[in-house]
Amino acid sequence: MKLRIKVFILLLFLMLPAASVFGSATVGIVFFYSPGCNHCHEVMDTTFPYLRSHYGEKLPILELDTEQDDNYELLQAAVRSFDPDLTAGTPALFIGEHFMLGTDEIMLDLPGIIDSYLAQGGFPWPDIPNIGRMVASFNPDKAPASAHLRLSQRFKRDPLGNTIALIVLIFLA
Repeated sequence: MKLRIKVFILLLFLMLPAASVFGSATVGIVFFYSPGCNHCHEVMDTTFPYLRSHYGEKLPILELDTEQDDNYELLQAAVRSFDPDLTAGTPALFIGEHFMLGTDEIMLDLPGIIDSYLAQGGFPWPDIPNIGRMVASFNPDKAPASAHLRLSQRFKRDPLGNTIALIVLIFLA
């Protein structure tokens, strides 16, 4: 019995350094979106909240609005660095050495890629040309971009559903 306790304690001590190294690993994501893009908001409203709650501070997500000229140019430069013949739209996501375009690819592949990079000790930010200035001003405690939408922008994300909801509310009043 005493031998089992000693082995258990030894295993705990051997696991502590590995846990602390893995615990400090981070994987930075750069996500390009357009405020009027329903697919972008699908990722921002469903996938990102889950990932933030699951990974916490291990997963900083830099969200860049492509309607701002600098961000659009940064997106095009980033895409060309991965595939010189491609012109990208949104949603576009860069993580480590991976580039993902479109909702399906992001939602299906992202969690496995995150786990893989964390298991390898992390990957701070993808190698995107001129991303340094964005990362330097990045504040992970700031509310995500999706939280700063005006009412009209939120309405435009699902005009049919929101119109039906308004009609129902008017008739209920």
